[in-house]
Amino acid sequence: MKKYFIFFFIVVFLFSAGWVKTAEKAFKGRVIAVLDDLIEVKKDRTTVKFFWSDKSEIYFKDKKQEKSLIEICQYVVVRYSAQNKRNEIIRIDIFKESDCRR
Repeated sequence: MKKYFIFFFIVVFLFSAGWVKTAEKAFKGRVIAVLDDLIEVKKDRTTVKFFWSDKSEIYFKDKKQEKSLIEICQYVVVRYSAQNKRNEIIRIDIFKESDCRR
């Protein structure tokens, strides 16, 4: 009986630790597309689409910015949550300006 209790406790602990980690994720890369409802960010061969939500925030140099500041070729860190099979943006930190401008 004691073995079953310990086994059950370990299984519950492992699953709960896994669920906590999926609440918020981060992706670091370069912006390749900016649309009204989403942005695409690429790192190496991986391209991920992130969707805007009402709670999305943009920060540059630790100051809150407007959505219109996001441009292609910027290096960003996107913090997001995967809800309803969509990657919804929680926060975007711009850490390098666009180098595609002329």
